Amino acid sequence: MAAPCIRPCHPAQQVPDRCPECLINISPARERFADRLREVREAAGVSGAQLAEQASWPPSKVTRLQRGQQNPTEDDVRTWCRYTTPELVDELLADLVAMRADEARWSRQLRSGHRTVQTAKAAIEADATRIRVFDSVLIPGLVQTAGYARAVFQQHARLHGSVADTDAAVAARMERQHVLYDSGKSIDLLMLESALRHPQVSGDELVAQADRIRALAGTVHIGVIPQNAELGVLPLHGVWVYDELVEIELVHTTITTTDTADVKLYNDWLDQLWKSAVTGANLRRLLDSITG
Repeated sequence: MAAPCIRPCHPAQQVPDRCPECLINISPARERFADRLREVREAAGVSGAQLAEQASWPPSKVTRLQRGQQNPTEDDVRTWCRYTTPELVDELLADLVAMRADEARWSRQLRSGHRTVQTAKAAIEADATRIRVFDSVLIPGLVQTAGYARAVFQQHARLHGSVADTDAAVAARMERQHVLYDSGKSIDLLMLESALRHPQVSGDELVAQADRIRALAGTVHIGVIPQNAELGVLPLHGVWVYDELVEIELVHTTITTTDTADVKLYNDWLDQLWKSAVTGANLRRLLDSITG
């Protein structure tokens, strides 16, 4: 069976709310979830046409969802349960989370290397109007130098035993950075000071990376939380928020959610973290102290 699509369809997309890869790359987890949706509908005695009418969906959406040909959102699942079996909504939402985690395993995503992952992220960023990033251990990819990105991809490939397409992956990441100059987007990039101090690269490359951040700080909203800053919330892990899509990278997989409450929670969390960050002249002084 083909590897699943690694690009989660962006929630801003409406009909058909899918990417072409989803039509042919149906993972076992997606197939099981789609079968479960169909079983729930049939057990409730609701036809596909009835469900579509009640949900104000085109009939083809019901067909695609129960064939695994469309990425279901949390709202899709809630709507499905509302008109079939309301008491199963929590169970099916948990199944959706499990399906996404299974499909987003790095062992699946990296079957053809890091370049395809970077290309998928670029597509999501191109669709988004607001991008918010927090990283606790790495400099965010959108401001990484080629040298820094190379070191990150090499480490990740060694960890997962994946295809070492480092040159292609670096080129794709540099291409992604064109989004920084799109005046129609709001982009916030936040990191801990430890991300700047961690020796991912040599001293000269770290200086070049700091210069890159200085140069972009006048164009992009970039902040760093100093090591001695008082924190209102704990910086537990990194996160990417694209409009109404939240993405969290773990060692073995990537977790995504479009749940309204989750998105609000992460935006509130980021707002609190930003209160501890330095920007502008204070950011430049911090960078000077790190690079000497």
